[in-house]
Amino acid sequence: GRKRRAGSAPRAKTAYMLFCMDNRKNVATDDGSKPSFGETTKLLAKMWKSCDAETRSAYDERAAAEKEKLVANKT
Repeated sequence: GRKRRAGSAPRAKTAYMLFCMDNRKNVATDDGSKPSFGETTKLLAKMWKSCDAETRSAYDERAAAEKEKLVANKT
């Protein structure tokens, strides 16, 4: 496989990544305890799948803005 260079370009966050960052702290198991990292990821994926179109498009817009920033910083 290819090795990544030390200064490889930062990647723009996806809509899903932004959603996870916003919602990670709100995730709890059914009994109210804090889930493991893996469980949290599964719960976030479920939450993302059940999002309405309005919520998704808001995150899509934020992701597009992040990408624009990265592109602007490269020049």
